[in-house]
Amino acid sequence: MAYLDSNRIVKNTIFLYLRMFVSMAVSLYTVRIVLQTLTLEDYGIYSAVGGIVSTFIVVANVLTNASQRFFSYEFGKDSKNYKGQRLFSTIFLTYFVLSIIIIIVAETVGVWFLHNKMTIPESREDAAMWVFQFALLSFVCSLLANPFQAMIIAKEKMGIYAYISFADVFFKLLIVYSLKVIDFDQLKTYALLVAVVHICTSMIYVAFCIKIAPESKLGRIIDKAALKSVFSYSSWTLFGALAGMCNTQGLNIVLNIFWGPIANAAYAISVQISSTVTIFAGNFALAIKPPLIKSYAAEQYDNVLKLFKFGTKTTFLLMYMLILPIFICTPEILATWLGQVGNYMVDFVRLTLIYTLILTLSNPITNIVQAAGKVKIYHGIVDGFTLLSLPVVVVLYKKGLAINICYYVSITIFSIAHLIRLFILKKVFYLFSIREYFKTLILPMGAILMLSSAVMFYLKNVFSEEFIGITSCCLVSLLLVVVLSFLILFSKNEKLYLKRIINEKIIRR
Repeated sequence: MAYLDSNRIVKNTIFLYLRMFVSMAVSLYTVRIVLQTLTLEDYGIYSAVGGIVSTFIVVANVLTNASQRFFSYEFGKDSKNYKGQRLFSTIFLTYFVLSIIIIIVAETVGVWFLHNKMTIPESREDAAMWVFQFALLSFVCSLLANPFQAMIIAKEKMGIYAYISFADVFFKLLIVYSLKVIDFDQLKTYALLVAVVHICTSMIYVAFCIKIAPESKLGRIIDKAALKSVFSYSSWTLFGALAGMCNTQGLNIVLNIFWGPIANAAYAISVQISSTVTIFAGNFALAIKPPLIKSYAAEQYDNVLKLFKFGTKTTFLLMYMLILPIFICTPEILATWLGQVGNYMVDFVRLTLIYTLILTLSNPITNIVQAAGKVKIYHGIVDGFTLLSLPVVVVLYKKGLAINICYYVSITIFSIAHLIRLFILKKVFYLFSIREYFKTLILPMGAILMLSSAVMFYLKNVFSEEFIGITSCCLVSLLLVVVLSFLILFSKNEKLYLKRIINEKIIRR
């Protein structure tokens, strides 16, 4: 597999996984401490209210991907036509204007919604406003640092990306310590400290980017043609991000209205686990995305297809090897991690994992569509369809259906949306075959799902419920998924490549 025979991809993947393991460990620890410090109700309020704005950070991350697409595409073109600094300045201006618009909307519509529609105990309304304002500040800082972060990724400097994440982890540990020693309202303190962390990490991104990338110095010259292209591309990418936000934070708000803050706490825990699993699988996707876009820009379409297939298979493997043991041992893992298992948590976590696995498989498709720049039809049709999820949930809740019906609706709609993605990809990328996709990807994945889940549900009854038994169950699950994937999912050339990487990068070290 010469198209992946690159030390840079492997090195970047290693950096990203070091970042992920440290971030994941600290994140899981801090959630436990914060939940114990804030109480379940305050944690639910932070999730619901802070989520109104903090979910916009997800939008900022999506826009980072959009920015990175333009930078990577520019790097893959002929150097004679390179317009890096003008492109960077253009993107920064676009997001600066966008941040102003979002501030205006948040301070008007957002504040009104907080006071008139959210279910907040009267004694905590003042704290809720603190959460809202500091979450808004966090978002603005993240959005303005977006082009700098995207430039670091496009340059494939994942070591820097990892080091900044280590700094973020250190700051989060300080937050946990500060909550124990500061004698002030715990929810307000937490909101303030989280905002300070976002400001600090954003400033670090800017400083590192300016040092390694001369293109990141802002100039007065704006590329009008690029501005039009960036605005159009970012607008449709933003539409896709907002659609995703409506299906995540919108659901969080709906849960608050119909079921109260305790449901928000359960939802926040399920999202935390889902995010951790997604990051684990997404690190490889992040490392492979820049070369994919550069290959597309250089019109090396065979490489693009090979990267797409290998990326899809590897993403599934990395995702499912975590999802299966968590799904099997959800009650025990929650009890060990949090010390308490609130209402709805077990069902929420398990259903979220299924939803997350379906959604993650769409990322390689999105990468090719974004590389081709055909985002209008993609986000317009696919994300427009997924917006049906939230109103359907509201209608069903009004009819008195159970709380977990929201996940069954999301799983159904996003499964259909994945099929729509495949037809759009076929129109955008002529080498892609839907029949081949199902033959070489979906069918082997389905076989792995059925075989591994059947074996593990049987073994779950064999293992004891003690810590050693749960650990054994998780280890057997991981080994089973890896072996089945190696035997069923990967092609001969991909197996040879994986063997070589394991031998060179792991065994010999």
